[in-house]
Amino acid sequence: MQPQRPADTRVLFLGSGDLGTGAAHRVFAAGFRVAVVELALPLAVRRRVSFAEAARSGETEVEGVTCRRMPLEMALSLPRWDFVALFVEPAGRVLDTWSPHVLVEARMRKQPIEIAVP
Repeated sequence: MQPQRPADTRVLFLGSGDLGTGAAHRVFAAGFRVAVVELALPLAVRRRVSFAEAARSGETEVEGVTCRRMPLEMALSLPRWDFVALFVEPAGRVLDTWSPHVLVEARMRKQPIEIAVP
């Protein structure tokens, strides 16, 4: 089996506050295809340094990396991404449709959560 190139590896972040953005930024800079799932009205406090701002404004840039809000179907049809995609969709739908290779829980939850991974 051939090893995958980073650009062929899909990484999904659940949440894109300042800490999730920092991790997603680094993974994107390493050449991976990165997407984040966020609420329509994000709870991020440090909005200027969070990809979560794209949920409100449609697009934001953090330290040279662009994050664009888009429908999941549109992202699936693009052959190449030069940005981080932000989906305002239920996480389960994104998991089922986009089938990421790596899932990162980046929501700053106060309580443990249960995640069913297929």
